[in-house]
This record gives sequence, structure tokens and C-alpha cells, in this order.
Amino acid sequence: LTPPEKDRLHETKSHLINEMATMMGGRAAEELIFRDVTSGAANDIDQATRIARYMVMEFGMSKLGPMNFGPQMDITEWGKSMMDQPSISPEMLSKIDTEVQELLEVALTTAQKILKAHKKQLDMIMEELVKHETIEGDEFEKLMGKKV
Repeated sequence: LTPPEKDRLHETKSHLINEMATMMGGRAAEELIFRDVTSGAANDIDQATRIARYMVMEFGMSKLGPMNFGPQMDITEWGKSMMDQPSISPEMLSKIDTEVQELLEVALTTAQKILKAHKKQLDMIMEELVKHETIEGDEFEKLMGKKV
């Protein structure tokens, strides 16, 4: 379980990658089970992308080194949010995008490895979800045979 936000003042790179891997779990499960993807993971992918972008652009957690590419302005229009970086060259923006993509790939690969290693449990969860649509925490722990 993730501690409340007020208790997490300084995130490590490994913790953030694990958080992104958790977010990519739905997409990884789709690929593993259906050999296809749906739009169902869109919100999780959006959140993981935001974390990866912060890691690269503000936290210095990439091969680009300890550099902050700010200040950025959050421009929200028609429900969409985008970051305006007028002082960053097109070449550097491309490098930033590459670093973000690499972090997301690490997260997705991590999720895939975990699901493959626990395929039996994944199948049990799938069967329950088909029957009941949702699984509460205690039911999940019962299926897993331990507290999570």
C-alpha cells in the first residue's frame, strides 16, 4: 500500500517506476490475455506518462542528468492539459520524449514480467471478475492466499 501523500515527500526513482508499473498493469494484462489492447487503460497510461515526464523534466531522473527543464506552464483548454516549454529546443524536446518513452517501456516490461510470473493468480482474478465485475480488497487477498 502507498502511504498517504503527505508522508511521501521524497520519491525514489525505483518507487516511481514501480508506481508506473502498477498503472501499466491493465495494459500488460490485456496484451498477455487477449493479445490485443483496448482504450480501457487510457487513464492509467496518462497518469504514468505524467509521472515519467516529471521524472525527466523536473526530477533529473533520466540519462539527460540532473537538469530541470522548467519553468513549465500548465495550459488547460477544453479539458486537455498540455505543457508549454518555450525555452526548450526541438532537439532537446525529442530527447525528453525518448527518455519518457524509455521509462514507460521499463514500467510496462516490469508489469508484464510480474503478470507472467503470477499467471495462475491472474487467471483466478479474471474468473472472479467475470463472475462479479469487481473484487474488494479482502476478496482479493483471499484469492491470493495472503495479505497484500
